[in-house]
Amino acid sequence: MSKKQKNPAKIPVRELEHKSAADSLLFYLLLITLVFVPLIVRLVLLDHASPSISETVLDTGTKADFFSYDKLILLGILTMFIVAVFLFKVLSKHYVLPGGLNNTATAALFLLVLLSGLFSDLKTISLLGQFDRHEGTIAVFCYLILFFVAANLVYPRQKVDLFFYALFPFIILNSILGIIHLFGYNILDSDFVISLVLPSNLPRSGLGPSSYISSTLSNPDYISGIGGVLTILFLTRAIFESRLKHKILWSASSVLSFSLVLTSFATSGFFSIVVVMPVILILLFFRSRRKQGFITLGAILSCFVLLFFLYNIQDSRVAGKSIGFFMGIAKGGQSLSSGMNEGPKDESSSSEITQPSSNPDFNLPPTGWAAGSGRLYIWRRTLPLIAQHPIFGYGSDTFSYYFPQDDPYKNSGLADPNIVVDKPHNMYLNLAFGSGVLSLLAFLILVFNHLTGLVKLFKNRIDNHSLVVSTSLFTGLLAYLIQGLFNESVVGSAPMFWILFGVSVSLLAQETKRQVG
Repeated sequence: MSKKQKNPAKIPVRELEHKSAADSLLFYLLLITLVFVPLIVRLVLLDHASPSISETVLDTGTKADFFSYDKLILLGILTMFIVAVFLFKVLSKHYVLPGGLNNTATAALFLLVLLSGLFSDLKTISLLGQFDRHEGTIAVFCYLILFFVAANLVYPRQKVDLFFYALFPFIILNSILGIIHLFGYNILDSDFVISLVLPSNLPRSGLGPSSYISSTLSNPDYISGIGGVLTILFLTRAIFESRLKHKILWSASSVLSFSLVLTSFATSGFFSIVVVMPVILILLFFRSRRKQGFITLGAILSCFVLLFFLYNIQDSRVAGKSIGFFMGIAKGGQSLSSGMNEGPKDESSSSEITQPSSNPDFNLPPTGWAAGSGRLYIWRRTLPLIAQHPIFGYGSDTFSYYFPQDDPYKNSGLADPNIVVDKPHNMYLNLAFGSGVLSLLAFLILVFNHLTGLVKLFKNRIDNHSLVVSTSLFTGLLAYLIQGLFNESVVGSAPMFWILFGVSVSLLAQETKRQVG
């Protein structure tokens, strides 16, 4: 018998060691992505070649981007490392990818996004995305890769909590920025902050006198949306947590996340919290120690109320953009244009277009707002566009160049005919527009399959650590899907969703195998 035959067990052991090392590296690369990509804020000047002449911000020229370009660069670099390590694991160590609907739907979504980019008439824009969003084909590919890798890793119990800890830097930094802005301070008055966000070769005067930064995301709607998601995620974790020290930690994280919602002066996050709260109450009845859970929930909600009143005393918009939505007292809303209310204010980021002719025979519809701060108007104009290209769409992040920007009914839908509409303000319409209805269907199948799997799992008592984590991820994913009704995906927060979604898929598979076995 040969030496190789005498020691048949050594090869599998070595392979397992290599797999373990690869898995560990992939795990930490996902954590690094989760921590650093959402935090980057730095001014970049980019040369933009427009496919049209419109005398608007969409035209060819040098554009300023504060919140998305560098995020995309770091996301792309980290994703390439993740792909390299994962391919090493698959090809060199004979790792066999599991079958199932999740991987099939992910592959279909990946293929449809690719075909959409290939068939797009605006290939360059579709590839990199709009100059102030950068959520083109490359960004979507990165999201899907992060999800796929996260879903196909096995997580030891002691490491899963690190995904929750990785969210702390985003929550802490953005809650500080939001509170500072709420109380009327501008961090751009600090020379140290200027040195971080402004390249040394650009003059400080380029920011404009009214520039400010209140979060690391480009729009109040985005910080409100992800704030609502994180509020629900940590609220659920605190309710079902049995360890006192961790219960306090998750509770504090939920309160800080709620602060993001209030200081954003936007509604989507608060709406998602209200909608998901009954789901949390239902899940409480699957727990053996319900009384402890209700006490924790009551304590956290008390902190929410206290925070609400303290912030509303400082700025009444806090009430108007939260409970005001449900009481019918929310005011018209912020601009839905491509000009953000944060970052540099100059000609390259202006949303104004040339005023209509003063011809007395030309009369605009009466000024007004459509429902949802103009969203209903945008959705009505978007659906016919999707119907024209339902299979592969128009290409990711090309919305600005197909929306009827000269539509006079903007005046009655958005209260201003000069606003440039650059996004559909709906994650689902955005996906259908960019990559086609089939890609939206693949995404919905992926989500629905996972959520129904979790519901089946919750028929058991929610007591062990894995099920507690899965419950938290379940409600967090629900909150993200709900706020997506009013916001599109954005490169600053989408990686959080896709990584945690992948982790949730993996934990569900592990827990299902454990219970079956």
